[in-house]
Amino acid sequence: MADGDGTGAEFLYKWTKVSTEAFIKARAEEEALFTGEKNSAMSGWRTVLQKIGLEGKVAPQQARKKWDNLKKKYKVAVHLQHPGICCGEWRRRQPLLAQKRGGLLGPSGKWNATESS
Repeated sequence: MADGDGTGAEFLYKWTKVSTEAFIKARAEEEALFTGEKNSAMSGWRTVLQKIGLEGKVAPQQARKKWDNLKKKYKVAVHLQHPGICCGEWRRRQPLLAQKRGGLLGPSGKWNATESS
């Protein structure tokens, strides 16, 4: 039943809009935990899941995958709204576009919980 990689059948959770918003906000608030050092991200994802009450319901690997998918969807949405922007220009303009929309990205281009409130 469980495949052991953290992305299979051992945890089945149906994300809601409310839980996704809480996830984004908690991830932004815990940005300092995601340093890029070896194994820091898994510890960070555990903290995020614990903070929103999903520890034991969602594996850290699933949280990472959810975050990656949210970022991909955001990039697609920006591209659809601004089709003339190529990848390089998108990276430069991303923070400005998010601020214009009052979005979830701060000046650094990273998720910012304070702007989402």
